[in-house]
This record gives sequence, C-alpha cells and structure tokens, in this order.
Amino acid sequence: GRSPVVMFEKFKGHTMPVVTNIAGNRKLLAACLGVKPAELPTAFRERCQKYIPCEIVSNAAWDEVVIEGDDIDLWKLPVPLQFTVDAAPYITAGQLTARDPVTGVDTTGFHRLMLKDKNRLGVSLHSRRRLYEFHRRAEEKGQSLPVAITIGVHPLHYMGSMVYAYPQNVRKFEIIGGLFGEPYRLARCGVADLEVPAGAEIVIEGEILAGVHEPEGPFGEFTGYASYRSTQNIFVAKRIRMRRDAIYHSVVSGMSQDHILVSCITREGEILNALKRNLPNVRAVHVPHTTCGAFMAIVSMRKIAEGEPHMAMMATFGTELYTKQVIVVDEDVDTQRWLYLIKGRERDCTLAGAAAIRPWPASAAPIRRSRKNPSRSGSRSGSRCPEARSHSRSGCRTGTSARWARSAPAPRPVPPPRRRDWRIRPAPSCIPCPRSRPSSARSAAPRRSCPPSAGRCGLRRRG
Repeated sequence: GRSPVVMFEKFKGHTMPVVTNIAGNRKLLAACLGVKPAELPTAFRERCQKYIPCEIVSNAAWDEVVIEGDDIDLWKLPVPLQFTVDAAPYITAGQLTARDPVTGVDTTGFHRLMLKDKNRLGVSLHSRRRLYEFHRRAEEKGQSLPVAITIGVHPLHYMGSMVYAYPQNVRKFEIIGGLFGEPYRLARCGVADLEVPAGAEIVIEGEILAGVHEPEGPFGEFTGYASYRSTQNIFVAKRIRMRRDAIYHSVVSGMSQDHILVSCITREGEILNALKRNLPNVRAVHVPHTTCGAFMAIVSMRKIAEGEPHMAMMATFGTELYTKQVIVVDEDVDTQRWLYLIKGRERDCTLAGAAAIRPWPASAAPIRRSRKNPSRSGSRSGSRCPEARSHSRSGCRTGTSARWARSAPAPRPVPPPRRRDWRIRPAPSCIPCPRSRPSSARSAAPRRSCPPSAGRCGLRRRG
C-alpha cells in the first residue's frame, strides 16, 4: 500500500541493514493500538492517560555486543544523509533518555543528533522542554548530564515520547506502558543507572557536556526548510551496546509522514484531551500532515450554544503553540477532507489577536538547493540570517538577531473592509468566478468580468 515500511539490506559501505518509514502510515499505527485508523486519536487520548509502572528486567537484547574506549566509531553506523543542505549525516530516530538531577524523574524524546566525530554528536534541545531543563539544572551544578541514546524501538514508543502535557512526577515510560496496555520492559544501562527499553536495537551511552557549545546544523526540519536554530550542545559517547544482528532505524526527515505523522496523532490527542474537559460535544480533531503536522487543526463538534466554536478555537490555540489556524465544523463533516473545507465552503473567519504561538526562525532556508551554487538556497524568501550560527550563544530563540530584524521592512497594515456586510472567503489563492472561465468552444475568447453581485478574489455580498 501507500507509505510502506522500507528495508535496505545492503547499505553502501556498511554491513548493518537499515529500516525506515516504520511510523509513516496511519493504518500501521492504528494496528499497533488494535483500533481502526479513524479511532486512532481517541484511542491514543484514552490510553496515554493510563500510567502503568514499568517492569525492570536484568537481561536486555542490546547487551550482546559492547564497544568501549578507542574502539568507538559512530561513523561505522549506517547513518544516511537526508538532504544535501544538511550539515552532516544525522541520527534521526535516536531517543534521548535522561534523569532530572533534582527530582530523579527521567524522560525520553526525539532530538536531532549530528555526526561530528568518532565519539561526538551535535545535539539541539531547541524545543526547550524537559530534557533542556534537565541539562540546565545539571549545568547550574557544574555537571554534565548523563544521557543514553536508544535506536530501534517500537512505534508506540515514538508516540508516547511525543506526549508533553502530563504531571511532572510521571515517567514517559509509564505513558508508553499505557499505550501498550502492559508494563513497559526496561533494563539498566551503564551510565548513571539510566533505564532504557530492553528491546532496543542499539544503545549509545554518554553525556551532554556542560558549558560546551559547537556549531550544529542546518538540518531539514518538518517545515520543509533547513533550520539553523540550535542550542549547539555536544554529546560525547562513552560506550555503544547493540544486538549481534542489529538493524539501524532511521526516520526520513523533512515533511515526510515518517517524520510528521506521529506528531499529528499526538497533537490530535492532546487537543482532544483539552477540549473534552470543557466541551464534551467535541467529536474529533484532525491535524493534517501536509500542514507540517502542526500549523492547522480541524475540530468537529456539535454546536449546542452560541460561542462554543470560538471557545474550541481559543482552547486549541492555548493547548498547542504551533497551531496557527483552527477550523471548526459540524459533527457530520469529514475532517479528513480539509482541502474541501478551505476551497469550497464559505465560513466566518475570526482573527485571534495577541495569542501566543511557537515562533519559527525567519532565517530558515529551503531544503531545495540551487543548481548553480549548491552552497546557497535557491529561494530568496528563505534567506539565511548572517548571524544565524551565533544566535544560541547570544540568547536569540527565533533564529533572527535584533539587528537583522530591525533591518527588515515593516509589514504593511491590513486595510479595513470596504463594507461591513461583506463576507470574506479566505483561500490560498484567488478563486476566479465560474462565469469568467472561457468555454471549451471558445477557449481563446477573453474572460468576461464577474457580475455585480460578486467582488474580486472571492469577495461576495450577503444579499
């Protein structure tokens, strides 16, 4: 079918096979939970709220081969180069596990890992969630943060690791156990007694250094652009453990479903959790992967009282900071057909001013590269900030320095509507009037102008 799991048995220059796209299909992820694809967000929402304590085992599958000291060479792993714009090959399926140096509660999650040397990886913690906070607390004590990187885990582990709205004293592994419906099997590794999945393929033990920063990136991110935003941390490997017949897992970066679909489902579940608390008449939530798995959410609900759709919109914006557009539809509308909702239906449009959203760097460059000069981007709209590499040190979070931002032209003010009784139909591009299209018999004939009852670019009067 579409988006199948892909296996490379012979990877050039390596003997270890490579598998990818294990989380790029809704049917596959639904089968992992034992539900239908349409029930995936609801099942995820219900199960990730059931925290099941973990089971600690003494023997792990990844303890068959151990590599230490000068024998460590991360270049021997079959790490593919995702895009030519990437600074180096990246470990994209690595799950970083670390423990809070204050509370002792551990966490696990995705972070991009850039190959820099035989035992050094560039790490970006720019999401600034728990792992970033753990490293900051360890750095305040003058200590490096012990970390274990696991490669090759179950797709449900991917989904559970993306959950972010949960109590501080709950372990991510307990949430993953709730998705499995049974205790998640962990085993202790050799760095700070960290517990990692016993069924993983590869475990890399080491630490994120305190007070050490080196250039990291660019990397083709989920927006389809190469991001220079990075905290520029450094991970040093101390030991590698793996199965004797290990398979290397890789996640296709950029806007692929393997990269985005898991975040789509987790965001659908998180938004559904928030809405169901106050609006039990919400039926479903859909986050399309074609909108980068973050920037749009479609909410299906049964309207009982005035103002409820707007309440659902505000609650969605408050739950997911990456979301920039919310569409609320009736309960009988298929949320999967979101393009139909945009192009073919008139609806009221509400602008939410002064709402906090997740900033994205203006210095991002398109993943596509120019044929004439491969070192530069082929588009000026995604031009790189000249100070992009020093942003994390200067404290810039959005990737655009103050001087660069001040030199940018000020945005043009949006003119007010000509008349209050006009309804605006937002669309990604101008929608020509059907009457202005030339007929097949007279294809060369010029287009006639729209009738007086319709304005330009989809503006229509109510009467």
